[in-house]
Amino acid sequence: MEAYSDQTAQNIPTPDTGSVREDLYKILRKIFVVLTTTTGGTAVTGLIAEAQLDANLAEAFREQFIKCRRAATRTILKRGVNRGELRPDLNLELVIDAIYGPVWYRLLLKHAPLDDAFAEELVNFLIAGIVV
Repeated sequence: MEAYSDQTAQNIPTPDTGSVREDLYKILRKIFVVLTTTTGGTAVTGLIAEAQLDANLAEAFREQFIKCRRAATRTILKRGVNRGELRPDLNLELVIDAIYGPVWYRLLLKHAPLDDAFAEELVNFLIAGIVV
């Protein structure tokens, strides 16, 4: 896991297009590419499964893999709040959960694709609830 998280941590984009909608779309597309076109998706699925049985692995997974993705997304959301695009009273942690919950759900259950269309739909759905 350390080797995988070190490699992927360097590839986490934090776009700054001036639009929170576009930034979220770009970060999701980048994550989807890694999860669907590399061994990343299989590795993450395995790590999530194993983390359910191993508390130390779960903690390491949160610290080394999840934390940096949440931080990049939090940065995007904070910029959106600062620019006046998003509500100032926004619960950033809840919004981050709402972004990534459907991603992990699709990754684990494989019932629907992680693709550009989903990224766009997810962002549009979320933006409707968090804009000013």
